[in-house]
Amino acid sequence: MNTVGVSDLATNPFAVKTPENLKPQELVDLFVPYPEYENLQVSGHQFLHGHRGSGKSMMLKMMTPDAQCLTRGCSVKELPYYGSYLSIKATDINAAEYVRIENEPSGFILSEHVLITKLLGSLFLSIKKHCASLWTEQDSHSKIKEFAERVLFKRLSYAGWESSSPQTQPSLSKPQDVIDIFDYIHAETARYIKRRAFSREYLPYAGPLLGFQDVLLPIIDELRQYGLLPDCPVFFLLDDADNLSLQQTKVLNTWVSYRSTDNTSLKISTQMNYKTYRTTSGIKIESPHDYSEINFTSVYTGSVKENYPKLVEKIVEKRLLMVGIKGVNPRDFFPADLVQEEAIQRISEELKARWSANSTGGYRAADDAYRLARPEYIRRLSGKSKQGSRYRYAGFDQLVHISSGIIRFFLEPAARMFADQLKANNGLPVTHISPSIQDDEIRQQCDNLLIEKFDEMKGDAETEEDIPSIDKLRNIIYGLGCLFQAHLMDEEASQRRVFSFIISDTPPKNLETILRSGVRFGYLYEDTIGKKSGMGRTKLYVLSRRLAPAFKLDPMGFSNYLSLTSNFLLDISERPNNFVNRLKTRGARGVLEDSPQLSLIEDFRNE
Repeated sequence: MNTVGVSDLATNPFAVKTPENLKPQELVDLFVPYPEYENLQVSGHQFLHGHRGSGKSMMLKMMTPDAQCLTRGCSVKELPYYGSYLSIKATDINAAEYVRIENEPSGFILSEHVLITKLLGSLFLSIKKHCASLWTEQDSHSKIKEFAERVLFKRLSYAGWESSSPQTQPSLSKPQDVIDIFDYIHAETARYIKRRAFSREYLPYAGPLLGFQDVLLPIIDELRQYGLLPDCPVFFLLDDADNLSLQQTKVLNTWVSYRSTDNTSLKISTQMNYKTYRTTSGIKIESPHDYSEINFTSVYTGSVKENYPKLVEKIVEKRLLMVGIKGVNPRDFFPADLVQEEAIQRISEELKARWSANSTGGYRAADDAYRLARPEYIRRLSGKSKQGSRYRYAGFDQLVHISSGIIRFFLEPAARMFADQLKANNGLPVTHISPSIQDDEIRQQCDNLLIEKFDEMKGDAETEEDIPSIDKLRNIIYGLGCLFQAHLMDEEASQRRVFSFIISDTPPKNLETILRSGVRFGYLYEDTIGKKSGMGRTKLYVLSRRLAPAFKLDPMGFSNYLSLTSNFLLDISERPNNFVNRLKTRGARGVLEDSPQLSLIEDFRNE
C-alpha cells in the first residue's frame, strides 16, 4: 500500500495536513463545524478533550483572527473576540530541565512566569500579523511607544525587570520590538533553568517574575485602551495542554479558577492525558462553576452522535469539490460491495419471513432484520466455510462507523485509498474507490493498531515498570475482541452486536490504570450510562471499531454492552490464552454465565 503523509490537496482530496500548516483560506475551505463550535466562541474558560485527529486543533485555528475575518467577511476591528493561538507542544516549556524545579515551591512561580512570557509573546506576534489595519503607520509608532512607556515598562518594572527603569528603557516603536523583549526575558529564564539542571546547589533567580493577574490581565486591558487590540474579549487558544508539566498544569488551573472571563478566556485542548485539575493550592477546579467541557470521545463514536455521519458527508463533499470532483455523492465515491450487500439483503428477507411465521424476536420484523442480518452474514462466512476474511469492510457508512468518531481516522485511510486507486486506474481520473481497495486499507489500519502500535508503545515506555501495563492492555483488548466475536457467532443471541462493557463492581487501581491507557491510546472510548437501578451513572467502555476486521465484528448501527467484573477483566489481562480456550469450548454465554444479563444501548445510525 502507498503511504500518504502531508500531501498536496490539489492531487489528493483526503490528504491530511496539520492545521498549523494550513493557510487561512485552506482552513476556511476545509472546515466543517461541529455543533459545539458555536458554544466555543462565547466567553468562558473551556476544555476540549479528544484523541489526536478529532478536530480540536482545527477548531482552535479557525478561531484565529485571519480565519474569522474570512468566515465572517469583516475586519479585525469588527471581530466579536480575538483569538491568540499557542501550541504547547511547539514550545520549549515542557523541556526535561524543568523537572528540576517540579517539586520546589518556587517552581510554581517560575512556571507561571514562563507561561506568561509565552502567552504574551504569542499575543504580540498575533498583533503584529493581524492588527496593522487598526492604525496608520505613523499612529502605530506613537501608540506602541506610548503603550511601552506608560504601561509595559511599568508592569515589567513591578515584576522585577531592571531594563524597564527610565535609565535603561529600550526604544519601542513596533510590535516586533515588544516580541523581542518577551523573547529575551524567556531566554534568560530558560538559561537559568538549564544552569539549575547542571548544579547540585541552589542557584538564586534574579530575573523578573511575570504573573497572570499583575501583568497579563492589565496589559490586555491597556492594549484595548490604546487601540492596539480590538475592543473585544481575548481568547487564549492553548493547544495540546497535556504537554505541560504537572506544575505548569496546576498554574493553568489556577488561572481557570479566577473566572476572569469577561475580558480574557482560556480555551484549552487536551489529548485525553491532562495531568490534574488541581490548582497550585491543591483546590480542584470543577465544571460548570469554573469551566465547561467539550468531549469528542463518547459511546456514540463522536461528539455529535447521530449527526456524525452527516458531518463526515459534508467534509467529503467539500474535499471532492476542491479537486474538481463535482456532483458525486460520498456513498457513490465509497461504494459498498454490491454482491455482499445483496447477500445481506437476502438474509434480511429470511429474518422478516421467519418473524412473520413465528411472531418471535423483536417488536417488528424490521428490528430483527436490522439487528441480525449483517452479523448473520459474517457468521455464515466465518462458520463452517472458514471464510471470514471474505467479508469486506467497504462502503461510506461502514467507513464512517469504523472511524470511531475521529475524523482523521476517516481521512487518513481515505487518502491512502485514493492514492492506490489512482495507481490502479493507470492515469484515468478517480471517480470512486473500489470496495477491495477500501477493505485492504481498513484491514491494514487494523493490523497497525493491534500489532505495530503496541510494539511502538512498548518501545516508547518511559520505564520498565510501564511495559507490563502495556502488555496487560494488549491482552484485555485481545480478550474483549474475542469475546465480542464469540457473541456475534451465537445464533441464539437476540442482540449480537457487542462493542461495549461496564464494570459491575468497583475496579481496583491497577485495572483503572490499564483502562485509562486504553482510552488515552484510542483502543477504548469512555462514556457514562445510567445504572439499571435507575440511581446514578457508571462508566461505559467502548472498543474502537477500527479493530472490527481483526475480530470479524460488525461495526454498524446498534451496539450492546456487557456487564463484567473486575476479576473477569484482570484474569483476561493475565491469562488471555486460557480465556480464549474457554471461550472456544464454552462460547460467550458459557464464560459469562456468572455475569449480569446483556443490556442494550443505541448507537448512532444513518437516517
